[in-house]
Amino acid sequence: MGFNLVKRCWGKGYATEAAFAALEYAWEKLRLSQVYAGHHPDNRASEKILKKLGFEFIGNVFYEPTGLMHPSYVCKAPPPRRNTFTARNFS
Repeated sequence: MGFNLVKRCWGKGYATEAAFAALEYAWEKLRLSQVYAGHHPDNRASEKILKKLGFEFIGNVFYEPTGLMHPSYVCKAPPPRRNTFTARNFS
């Protein structure tokens, strides 16, 4: 998962909202068990978003396009929701 926004859109919640929607899609439609993400090592805002969404740091990974070690994260799918409705005999 990754996101890039023009500077005038920073700090408005767009990245968080988009990432949350992508995670919902990953869990509910694609039935993925986990999603990986990373960010530029100097981008603390992206780090904050990933942690807010439940991503956990797993290590630094070399990213060839930047030539830097990038912090990498994983977010595991939440446990399936239980249906709170229970069938009852109404006869």
